[in-house]
Amino acid sequence: ALKMGMVVEVQASAIDQSTLRATAQSVRFGAEVSGPVGSVDLATSSFTVLGQTVSVSNSTVFDNSLSGGLAGLAAGSLVEVHAHLNAATGQYQATRVEAMSATSRYKLRGTVSALDAAAKTFQSGTGVISYAGIAATDLPASFADGLKVRVKLGTAQINGQWVAGSSRFDVLDP
Repeated sequence: ALKMGMVVEVQASAIDQSTLRATAQSVRFGAEVSGPVGSVDLATSSFTVLGQTVSVSNSTVFDNSLSGGLAGLAAGSLVEVHAHLNAATGQYQATRVEAMSATSRYKLRGTVSALDAAAKTFQSGTGVISYAGIAATDLPASFADGLKVRVKLGTAQINGQWVAGSSRFDVLDP
């Protein structure tokens, strides 16, 4: 269900110029990052999840289960972050933060950087992602630094790396 602060994407028909209306054909929503809080920095109004820096503001909505807002977050707690990615800074500006229950996978929508085809790793923020278990045919043809992807990750790091647990990467529009 839609909640205050969620980011939505609406695909719609062309605008009818006589009524200035369009018909929604699909509405998508979902967290940009979901996983464990790494650290909280009250001085900079930010926290990290999966190596991604997430900034909060006075307009960020915190789920009722997260009493105290940013100060109520603790390292290791699981959260879903609805946000906008600032391509210039590589940081997320949170619009909504929700507590999440235990899960079998984490999720990240981010930008590929420091791609290492030999090691089969890349970075997003400061998080290192291993895609060693993904078949080459399941990787995007345009897999390169700067590509925006959505990837599902296992819940445990191996050798300091988050492990891509899905059989494919989704390429996101720029």
